[in-house]
Order: sequence, then structure tokens, then C-alpha cells
Amino acid sequence: MMITNRKFLMSLLAICMVGSSLLFASPSYYSYEKKYKAVDDEVVNKWQIQFKVASAVLDSTISNNLQTLRDIKAKINELNSKGDKYLILGIKIRGYASPEGPVKFNELLSQRRAESIKQYFMKAFGFSEDRFDVQGCGEYWDELKLMIEKSGHDWAPAVLTLLENVPSNQDPEMVLRKYKGGRYFKYMLKWYFPILRSASTVQLIRLVPTAKSNPVDTVLKVQPQPIDTVIHQPIDTVAPIVKKCNCMPPTIGLRTNALYWALLMPNVGVEFYLGNRYSLLCDVVYKWKTFIARHHRYNVSSITGEFRYWFKKHREFTGWYLGLYGRYGEFDVKFSHTGRQGYFGGGGLSSGYVFSFHKAKCLFFELGASAGFDHLTYDRYYWYDPYNIFDGHVVKNSFSLTRLNASFIWRF
Repeated sequence: MMITNRKFLMSLLAICMVGSSLLFASPSYYSYEKKYKAVDDEVVNKWQIQFKVASAVLDSTISNNLQTLRDIKAKINELNSKGDKYLILGIKIRGYASPEGPVKFNELLSQRRAESIKQYFMKAFGFSEDRFDVQGCGEYWDELKLMIEKSGHDWAPAVLTLLENVPSNQDPEMVLRKYKGGRYFKYMLKWYFPILRSASTVQLIRLVPTAKSNPVDTVLKVQPQPIDTVIHQPIDTVAPIVKKCNCMPPTIGLRTNALYWALLMPNVGVEFYLGNRYSLLCDVVYKWKTFIARHHRYNVSSITGEFRYWFKKHREFTGWYLGLYGRYGEFDVKFSHTGRQGYFGGGGLSSGYVFSFHKAKCLFFELGASAGFDHLTYDRYYWYDPYNIFDGHVVKNSFSLTRLNASFIWRF
């Protein structure tokens, strides 16, 4: 009876083993998707890329960018060298910008940054365009909130609550600027915004297969923050990209008035851009010791200072402006029998419009006019060989149009 029972148990065990092997074997007709399990939160590597302010150019000379890009290349080459075991199926690129400046400008900037990174990967690794998922995400408010939350400041909860409840029809930046007189905004502008402008996070995310014989799907996620990049030097197989002008927002502008040149008066000016809506400029005209013919003179020199208010926000310095100016100059002009030598001075209001010129990113053109009070004092004289003879003194005060402006401006 025991032998019979033993044989029965052995038979039952054999049946169970065969059944289990059939039950758990992977059928050959399973779909491709069922052979893999996605693990989206597994970060294989993480890198930081630095950028310049308000630029969408990938620059390998900034900080440690050159080494970082080489590390990314080495990792991708490592995955590619494993053949079917590791397969890069797609690259996600997300561009961002720091939460300052015009919203539309930042949206465009973040898209250009993402496209810049995409072009780099296409040229460096030969990826086809259909592998990319590129999106400009605009201002990086989520990262700013995270920085505020981790700061530990006693004002952090109140500021976070403020940002979470900003109405959809209001700009969060303007709300921050007005809150508590802008005290916390100025702090973030000094300590947080430079990080948001200059850091780009690159993450390599992989999908893990359930079977060793199946390829590992690998996805490269690139999450750029503000600022962009130009490759100043080739990275192995990457051809260098020509650097574009970096002038948004501008710091200083060199200018010259084409109308003065038409009147044969050399001139140059410099404009300093202050804050978000103000600028200060100085224009100089110098044409002296010029004799057109015998005893004829055409000498003019002047200096003009002007303070301007720009109607557009956030350091664009384009469109309409309103200015307050003052000027002083000297002249000696003689085209006929009688000459005039003296000085002038005055001040008043100016207004004009500035726009980007042609396709040059940093070249702008300005059309404007000035009007106000003008004080003119001069001596009349005539030539009586071999001397100039004094012929009277004249003083004039008037309110009139004092200057026309058609200037070219190159901004830095």
C-alpha cells in the first residue's frame, strides 16, 4: 500500500512539474510590447549644461560644457555599441526659460533652445528627425517654486501660496514684483534667476526589458532651462555652429545719426540700458577746423544727454519711448559775406520708435524727433582782408523742433 501511494505521489508530482512548465513558458506569439516593462523613473545618468543669458546657442566653451557633451556622447556610444541589447528609440527635449522678461519672448526662447539641442544631437549622432519629441515649455516656474520650497526661508510658504493662486489673466512675475514692495522678488532675481538662466538638465532614462534576450529600450530626456548654445568648437564628429549675436536683453548700444552724416557732421553716441524700462544716452557731434573755400567755415560741435522711458516692459527696449534731453554746442558757420560764431543750449522732450533692422539680430534702427526750449547766442562777423570784423551780437530764445533722429544702433 505504501509503495502504491509512493508511486501515486511521484506521478502526481511529475504531472504538476510538466503543467507548471507549460503554464509559465513565454508563448512565441506574444506581442513585442508585452516582452518589455517600462521603468520611466530610472535615471541612468544626469548632466548639467550651462548657458548664456537670453541665448539659444549651445556653447561648449561655457563652464564645463565641453566635457559634459563628451560624457553624453560617450554614454550614447556605449549604448549603441551593445547592439540589440540597448536600443535608443527616442529623444525627448524640453526647453525652458527663467521666469523674467516677456512671456512671449521666453516661450520663443525656450523653443529655440530645445531646437538647438535637437540640432546638436542630430549632427553629433546622426539621429533622424522623427526620433525627437521637442517642446518649448516657456518659463520655468515649477523649478523656481521648488527652489523656494527648499530654501527654508520664513517667507517661503507665503510666496508659494501667492504663486499657486495667481489668476490666469495675470503675469506671475508682476505679482511677485508688487508683493511686499518687490523685496522677495529682488532676492530671487539675485540668487535664483541666474541659476534658472544658466542650467540645463540632461537625463538619460531607460526602459528595462523583462527578458535578457530582448533589447533594452532607451530614451534620452533633455530638459533644458534658460539660455542657449552655440558650439564654438567641434565635439569629435560635431561640426561647429557659428555663434550668433547675444544682445537680448541689451546692456549697451553704440549709435550714430544718419541725418547728421548727410549734413557732413560726424557723430557717435552710446546708450546704457537700465532696469526694465529706462535708458541713458549721450550723443556727440564734432566737426571743427573745416574750411569749405577761402574764408568759408562749417564748424559744429555739440553734446546731448537724454533719459528715456520705454513703454514696453522687461528690457526689450524696442517700440515707442519718451525722453527728456539737454544739449550744449558751439558753432562757427560762414557761407556768404557774413559769418556767425557762438553757442547754443537748451532742453525738452523727445520721442521715437525703435525696431530691429533686417535680419541682423543686434542691429536696430531708430526714428525720432526732439522739441523744446533753445537758447542761441552768437556774434556776426565779415571778412575784411586780412581780418574778420565784428558786426554785432545776437541772442535768441525760442521753442521749436530742435533735432531729427534716424539712427543705426548696434546693441551688446
